[in-house]
Amino acid sequence: MSLRALRALFLVVSLASATLAHAQQVGFISFGVYYSVNPQLSNGTKLQIVPDVDHPAVQCCAIISGHAPANPNVFDDLRDRDVTAYAIKLPATLDKDVSGFGVTGEAHFAQVGKTADATLEGGLKVRLSTCTSGEGVHYLGKRIGDGKTLVHLSRHVDADFEPTCRDADLEPPAR
Repeated sequence: MSLRALRALFLVVSLASATLAHAQQVGFISFGVYYSVNPQLSNGTKLQIVPDVDHPAVQCCAIISGHAPANPNVFDDLRDRDVTAYAIKLPATLDKDVSGFGVTGEAHFAQVGKTADATLEGGLKVRLSTCTSGEGVHYLGKRIGDGKTLVHLSRHVDADFEPTCRDADLEPPAR
């Protein structure tokens, strides 16, 4: 393989890794716990919260206060990575049972109907949305522009939900 081809391959891998790293800013919260595929968040890390409501309004800021017990019903449906559970301190303005997206690092949000668009560190733009299936609640982050799924976490719940997910939302990404 030529040096030019190796450089091009390195650039493609680097860009893909950078996109995934920025997507790791996005997780979800449920009952005072933040779930993320990022296993390296430290105590004191701030989370902006986009609650699961019909009209999300970003709330600031929950604070990671340590690790929480793992939840066997939480999954990374995108890449089957381990999901780390973090205990969080919620702001007094939010109910302790709030659920929704949690986003670390510098991010800016715009409400779009029942969803929110997030501009993450590095300029990555992601549309955040939730839906339900027969298994539970799905937290999706799709890149704005091409719709590629960058985040797909789910919390399986032993309950009967009215399915709102489309088949395309739950299909595994093309590899």
